[in-house]
Amino acid sequence: MMKLYSGDLSPYSARVRMQIYAKGIKDIAIEMPPGFGTAQFRETHPIGRIPVLDIDGDLIPESEVIAEYLEEIYPTPSMLGANPRETAHIRMVARLGDIYIMNNMFMLAGQSYAPQRNEGVINLLAGQVVRNMKALNAYIGTDGYACSGRLTMADCALVPGLFLVDGLFQTL
Repeated sequence: MMKLYSGDLSPYSARVRMQIYAKGIKDIAIEMPPGFGTAQFRETHPIGRIPVLDIDGDLIPESEVIAEYLEEIYPTPSMLGANPRETAHIRMVARLGDIYIMNNMFMLAGQSYAPQRNEGVINLLAGQVVRNMKALNAYIGTDGYACSGRLTMADCALVPGLFLVDGLFQTL
């Protein structure tokens, strides 16, 4: 049986869990990794982050890679497009969320609990998030889904991150 090492507060873990639930996958155990955050954890998981998919001791880190792997071994229901162009759009929207929103959000989150907050950094990063959210808005659907009028890998990537955006902006 595969195991997904996951954490409730990780938007990247939530992305993979959302995909697992949407596909109805039952043969993946979801648990917090033993010793998470310790030197021992880093010995077996060099990146030191979650999620990690454990397949009989073969460890696959990184939510996007895990999501693509799961899509290949559990192809139905498909969370990609009906054709290559639609699939490219789904992947692009997911990447926009990861690179242009989530990366800035994690740097911004560091300022929310810094002993001395740097208002210049906060303004720069918050401005980038707002600008990138406007850009993302040009690419996402208007029917309640990110793309293609149905649940896709783009939704799995965006929903946890956008939840984080909403929560973090309320604390700044």
